[in-house]
Amino acid sequence: MKIAYIPLDDRPVNIDRALWLAGSAGVEILLPEEELYIIRLDDMPQPNVTKQERIARLMAWLRDVWDECDAAVVSLDLLLSGGLAAARYLYDEDIVAECAALDELAALSKSKPMYVFDTVMRLASTGAFAGYGIYEYEQLRIYGSVARKQLDGAALTRDAVLDGYRYDEQGNEIVSPLSGEIITKYLKARERQFRLNDYLLQSDHAYQYLYIGVDDSMPQTTIQTNEIRYINSIAEGAILPATDEFGLMAIATFAALGSNAKKAEHDGASGGSPVAIANNLPTISVTYFGTTQDEYGDEYTYDSLRHSVDAHLEAMPFTMVDDDSGAVKLFVLTRPQSGQTDEEFDADCHALIDRLFDSDNVIVADCSYKKARLAELMLERGVPLCSLLAYSSWNTVSNALGIALSNGLAGYVGLRDGVRCERSFAEGMAFSFLKDCAYKVGAYPLICDYVQHNVGDYLNFYREMTDRGMTHDDVAERVLDIFLGENYRCSARDILANFRASGHDIGVKRVAFPMYRLFEMRMIFE
Repeated sequence: MKIAYIPLDDRPVNIDRALWLAGSAGVEILLPEEELYIIRLDDMPQPNVTKQERIARLMAWLRDVWDECDAAVVSLDLLLSGGLAAARYLYDEDIVAECAALDELAALSKSKPMYVFDTVMRLASTGAFAGYGIYEYEQLRIYGSVARKQLDGAALTRDAVLDGYRYDEQGNEIVSPLSGEIITKYLKARERQFRLNDYLLQSDHAYQYLYIGVDDSMPQTTIQTNEIRYINSIAEGAILPATDEFGLMAIATFAALGSNAKKAEHDGASGGSPVAIANNLPTISVTYFGTTQDEYGDEYTYDSLRHSVDAHLEAMPFTMVDDDSGAVKLFVLTRPQSGQTDEEFDADCHALIDRLFDSDNVIVADCSYKKARLAELMLERGVPLCSLLAYSSWNTVSNALGIALSNGLAGYVGLRDGVRCERSFAEGMAFSFLKDCAYKVGAYPLICDYVQHNVGDYLNFYREMTDRGMTHDDVAERVLDIFLGENYRCSARDILANFRASGHDIGVKRVAFPMYRLFEMRMIFE
């Protein structure tokens, strides 16, 4: 099976993880030329592509591969805006080209499975993009987080949502220390994105799945809340509390549905009927370790952890069961409750690890925000990390859930059907532990210290790096030395040793920073 994939951007979560996941499910990914999906921050060489040219070239590529592929997965933020960062900034009012592309996608969706995903614009801008720094990010997040008057019933219209952008719950204009020009651009960018959301939902489409993510929210009423309510009033269930994992979710979902259709036909069902396909969906049981699943997952989501779990499961082809009989087990580690001691939290971790030793087909989503502690204890107790179906603790709790579930679904289907590329599966699993734990927790302070003192700003070190006469490879080589050579919690050396003990000879040959910022690091395995 082949998927034509227009990714959100070129970060590892959208490219590397997607390729490993696809290999785990026996799926081939087709990508457009890299120039069309790379993201570059301020001071970096920019792709020589206008918005209209990008739309035209991506749609031409999709038409060219349409007969070759079995399905398409399309990020609308990339197609219509040039990526997630640009979608938070573009404020032009001319969206004719964007709407024409949406019309063509809707028409194509009637001839072949198509999965599209879009976003509700996040509360803030992107730092180090379009001249905005951390101050603008923080102030726009504060501005966006002010509660607006909430709309219901007949009053909940697109234009009413737009009209309320500038005013608080009492109807007073919201003030900000930022200039009026910045606020106006911010609100115009929101309006552009919201109008595109609306046009997408109102189109005559036949999308297999349509995801709209609430990108970087907050556990309170914000400028996003009326947007979310309006979208739910048109397409209930399309909204999910995250974004970065959508490409992975779509690829895994298609792999599972395509596999189930073939299995249903093989078993004698008439043409792989929807009922027969549904009967072959993997069952899944959910177990929480901790007690805070009904509280807000983190400061970037608008609802509880349980809501995020349920929303992700409902958006993917699992059949949920209430008991522990699921063919797949989802173990969710929750964040510590208020006043919980480290010892009590460790007890929750050990309870989860105890279950690993007597359970098969387990997906672990570490949503605890005590990142790497669970993995650290798993290493101490000798859990073969590659015995899991999937693991994630990356970024927000919703990101971690979506990534873990996607990899778990793909790995399960590939294993069940005998098409799993074990090398792809092992590399994807190794990356999850190396990136989420060794890099983002253990090594990160050491690497930040090196970059801040010897290269430049860890949020965007391109200009200072070049001013010092250094190259990307100079920085990457030193970072790799720190990453593999230093002692720190849940170290890369310990993780790689665990994989080798399980028969997976994986090593990190090189690292790279696609955005010249430390938040994202690519790993090239040997």
